[in-house]
Amino acid sequence: MKGFEETTDEEWHYWYDVTFMGVVRSIRRVLPHMKKQKFGRIINITSISVKAPVERLIYSNALRLAVVGLAKSLSMELGPFGITVNNVAPGYHLTEGLERIIRKREEEGATRADVLSQWEEKIPLRRLGQPQDLAALITFLASQQASYITGTTIQVDGGLYAGTL
Repeated sequence: MKGFEETTDEEWHYWYDVTFMGVVRSIRRVLPHMKKQKFGRIINITSISVKAPVERLIYSNALRLAVVGLAKSLSMELGPFGITVNNVAPGYHLTEGLERIIRKREEEGATRADVLSQWEEKIPLRRLGQPQDLAALITFLASQQASYITGTTIQVDGGLYAGTL
C-alpha cells in the first residue's frame, strides 16, 4: 500500500511480472490446447480497482488495467476459435489478499473490527464478499451458458462500484 512517490523501479518490475506477466504466461500455456479443440474459457481475476482505483494501491490500479486491455484484445483475436476471454473484478472479499491489507492497517494502529466496519459501511449489501460469491460467477463464465459473453469485465462487489458502466 503505497502512493506513487514511495514506489521504486524494482517494485514496479516485480508487480508487473506478478500481476501482468503471470496472466500472459498462463494464457500462453493453455492457448495451443484451446485453439486445437476450438473451445476455451479464459477468466482473469482482476480487481474492482479496474473500475474505480483504490487509494494507495498504485501497482494494482495501474497494472490490472493492462490485464483488462489484454483480455479485450484477446477476445477479438480468439473468438473465431470458440474461446471466450473475460475478467472478474472482485471488490472486498475475505481472501488472503484482503487479510494482508487488514494486517497492514492493524500495524498502522487500526483494529480489525474497525477496518471491516469501514469497508462494510461503503458496500450497499453491508457485508464483505466470500470466496463462493466469486466462484459462482466464475463457474457461470466457464459454462456453455456464457458462450456469448466475451471481452467483458464483471465486478462482484456487493454494489460497491457506483458507476453505471
